[in-house]
Amino acid sequence: MTEALFDAGPFLVEHDEPAEELSADRRRTLRQRAEIANGRHPLAGAPLHAQAPTDPAPGGRPLPFTCGTCSHRQTHRHNSRSYQKCDLVPVTNGPGTDLRLWWPACINYDDTPKAAR
Repeated sequence: MTEALFDAGPFLVEHDEPAEELSADRRRTLRQRAEIANGRHPLAGAPLHAQAPTDPAPGGRPLPFTCGTCSHRQTHRHNSRSYQKCDLVPVTNGPGTDLRLWWPACINYDDTPKAAR
């Protein structure tokens, strides 16, 4: 007795294959690039500096008005590794507060040497 009470065909929904789950690092990278595209610094959340490059790309030497040339950049060392952090935001020991040297500078950009501050 395998007869159905009604034809369920019109009510069946075909599902697409589930999308590939992104890692936390990849989600963070996409979020940070979206912040830059929207004119905000990915770490500080502040607006970007007026002279910051509008299309920064990873790699190469840091250009003027990027985080790589800002005096707020600090190097934190742990074991044999070093991590770039910004002294304007609370620092954690996780990758969420790591700074990328190629990021465009925020409005708090300062290129004064640290010894002169």
